[in-house]
Amino acid sequence: MVEYKYFDLFQHSRGSVDKEWKIEYDGGVITNGELFDQSIELTESLCSEQELRFGCCEASTLKFKVGNVVKPLMDQWISVSVTVDHHQDEPLMIGRYRVVSDKPTADRRHREIEAYDAMYDILNADVAAWYNAVLPKKESVLTLKQFRESFIGHFGLEETLPQIGEDSSGQPIYGLVNDDMIVERTIEPEQISGRDVIAAICEINGCFGHIGRDGKFHYIYLSQDIQGLWPAKDLYPAENLFPVEPGTTRVGAGTYISCKYEELLTGEINKLQIRQEENDIGLIYGEGDNCYIIEDNFLVYGKSSEQLRG
Repeated sequence: MVEYKYFDLFQHSRGSVDKEWKIEYDGGVITNGELFDQSIELTESLCSEQELRFGCCEASTLKFKVGNVVKPLMDQWISVSVTVDHHQDEPLMIGRYRVVSDKPTADRRHREIEAYDAMYDILNADVAAWYNAVLPKKESVLTLKQFRESFIGHFGLEETLPQIGEDSSGQPIYGLVNDDMIVERTIEPEQISGRDVIAAICEINGCFGHIGRDGKFHYIYLSQDIQGLWPAKDLYPAENLFPVEPGTTRVGAGTYISCKYEELLTGEINKLQIRQEENDIGLIYGEGDNCYIIEDNFLVYGKSSEQLRG
């Protein structure tokens, strides 16, 4: 759910509430007058693969058309926001993106722009030189916290960390669940992608990586929601006894062009296996029947069963 003061207004169907777009770039601003049909397409996902995979990191995509009066934007960073119903005091931030495609349409009257957030550069970067610098020797060690901070800092980004607990005085603790894990030099890379590194970091922590609308790197944990419990669809329990609509957001008819859904129950993960390759046993934790497998994660190469259990 987007945390925005006027988000209810933003969700109104097109035309019923005024929306003023603002796309800022080095040397200029694009507003509604330059946007074709005032239409912008934003695609975001934590994991768009067929099966859920922890550690997945995907770049968000922004697409729009502008008139040819706008100068070419290829490789430029753009900041996008929208003012809803003339509330200039608090525009809705859409995000910061780098233009990777700027092509004219067939009639040459408009240009089609495609841009990605900072995750795109992380996923496609060769970070072998960085890895060899932070872990230069076989005996080099870092905590996972130091390792991830160095990696995100390598791209000039800030991190926003989730709360993972409280200290003895009740103060919140922010970080990742395995920040204290020791990271050693387990590979000798001549080339390694940023995708492999950030996926390994997030996977071993059971989370996803995402660039927020503030331009910072966020680590996203899935909420542990439970289903609403009642004896039948027309027999709800007493108010506040169980959630009737747990972890849901109501989508009204005016907020989408088309919509489809599937009824799917996902079983609780109650068993974990960490192994180096498919034929390894590695370490198995838990006695359940729904096992999640972490495989070929270079951060845990060579670790003993005791270390993996931790």
